[in-house]
Amino acid sequence: AKERLEAAEREGRRVTDEEVLLTLKRWAFFRNPWRQNVMREGQEWVFSDTLGLLRDRQGDIHLTAPTRRYPQVAELIARWLTDRLPKEAEGFKFTSMNLNCNYAAAMHRDNGNFGPSFIRAFGSFSGGELNYWPEDAGDKLEKLPKAQKVQFDLQKGLVLFNGNCAHSVEDFTGSRYSVVYFTVGCHADIGPEDKAKIVQLGIPYPSPDEDPYALLRAPRGYKTAAAAGAAAPRRRPGEPPAFRLWPVESLERPLPRRSPAEIRKAAQGAAKRRLAPENARSFYTNDQRRQKQRQEAADAQ
Repeated sequence: AKERLEAAEREGRRVTDEEVLLTLKRWAFFRNPWRQNVMREGQEWVFSDTLGLLRDRQGDIHLTAPTRRYPQVAELIARWLTDRLPKEAEGFKFTSMNLNCNYAAAMHRDNGNFGPSFIRAFGSFSGGELNYWPEDAGDKLEKLPKAQKVQFDLQKGLVLFNGNCAHSVEDFTGSRYSVVYFTVGCHADIGPEDKAKIVQLGIPYPSPDEDPYALLRAPRGYKTAAAAGAAAPRRRPGEPPAFRLWPVESLERPLPRRSPAEIRKAAQGAAKRRLAPENARSFYTNDQRRQKQRQEAADAQ
């Protein structure tokens, strides 16, 4: 991942789809038993990892272990998006990235996300479309109107959607990877040390008072839509849409022209800012320090 980042910086270009795919193919995905909401009946685990920020089961907010050990993977995947953010979504911020491998998620909600999420799929596969209920305001999943979902081919487009609304993935054949860029709901509570590291990774961190509906409006609920007599409620003047889709071709707009000297200077600056991977000693020392801080906080209560 570091070599691919350096190549993109040296050549003054974007990180490519192929570079992301090669990185995902080499990633040793974790058999994750905790994401129960995405599992279909009979599944006990899925291949899924989180890079960036996460709240652990003890309530501590910190960089995930894979991020600390392999920060350049996080940087490369974050760069893929920030290199090609559409003009309409240039204000998009995020804290975390879900990496998913070869599973078709059951209908679920990403409870606790703040604001919208970007999603894109990579690989060679057929099927695997994203189903999305944009007006889902929290009804029981089984009561959502199946006919009012929208469907996206994530091989052909980048989608901005509200992960707190119901969504699922169609069955597929082949090798399918997906990346979801999102913000954790507790992002305002992060410590200064981890926030500085997130910024070092090139992740545009949201402010504590970020507006979760700046890019996508809130869902209206399907009862409201039915009462209005429309499957897709009309947008009000000045109101953002319920979702956005950009064809992949539209994301490859020309980059601003830079001289070789400017490209070289930017590459040198990126190399200086680059977050170094933690070795085994620092990795476990930091974990022990966090555990001690949690214990001290508990004792003080």
